[in-house]
Amino acid sequence: MAERFYMKRIFFTIVLLISSLLFANEKFDSLLASAESGNADACYDLSLCYQNGYFDVEKDTEKFIYWAQKAANAGNSDAMADLGIHYLTIENDWKTAKKYLDMSIKQQNPRGFYMYGYCYSNAVGVKKDIKKGIDNYQRASSLGYTMADYQLGEIYYIGTDVPQDEAKAFTYFLKAAESGDAEAQAQVGYMYEKGVGVTADRAKSFEWNEKAALQGNTRGMLSCGIDLMQGKVVPRDSERGLSYLLQITEGPDTSEKKYAYDMLHMVYRFGIGVKADPQKAKEYKQKYQELAGKP
Repeated sequence: MAERFYMKRIFFTIVLLISSLLFANEKFDSLLASAESGNADACYDLSLCYQNGYFDVEKDTEKFIYWAQKAANAGNSDAMADLGIHYLTIENDWKTAKKYLDMSIKQQNPRGFYMYGYCYSNAVGVKKDIKKGIDNYQRASSLGYTMADYQLGEIYYIGTDVPQDEAKAFTYFLKAAESGDAEAQAQVGYMYEKGVGVTADRAKSFEWNEKAALQGNTRGMLSCGIDLMQGKVVPRDSERGLSYLLQITEGPDTSEKKYAYDMLHMVYRFGIGVKADPQKAKEYKQKYQELAGKP
């Protein structure tokens, strides 16, 4: 009986997989036909398939460029921006990159302005000019490009090329955070926690950190995990707090992972929100020390 159940389950799994592949192939064939008929948007979508491997298509740089150029020549500004970015970051061909970026900004494409902001801010292909960098980032921001808001926040937060302005930095980070950027949300959470550029507010700090955490941002997870375990900023919720901390430990080695191990060591050593467990505390302390490079 059990064997028949599992055989049936395997059969339906195979059927679903085949159906999914057939559906993907059908959509790709339809897209290819539309692109071959000269549809600019279809040409652009097809270029993305070859650039990123969508619909299980094998990545192919030559085909990506071919279809992106067709889309760009037909007036698709996103294809223009993609080609500019490709030639700048992959081919290291500033002349060709500039050609396509210029085409994109003539059509008010925000990524074209963003890339010029990046180039002028970092002396890529052009002489460094932070004012032009900021101007281009602001143009991209005015067109709704969230990454530009984050970069502007970074410029004023760090204050290397311009006078540091934490309040202005907070304004840009907040704009990016409100648009859903997880890293910006974590940064806003940090600034509310420390009172940097804004009046300190631990409740708002937790709120923004959790928005970031729910998107998988480890900075947000760490802050929320600590707050939920300690129960000082928000009511203690050990289950949620542990969940955030443990999720971090499953990821790559980062400073957040190191501090998550340290927090877990403290949690099990002193029984913070959980039953004390010296063995677990010892294991997490050892993992923390390994990442911290301590003996």
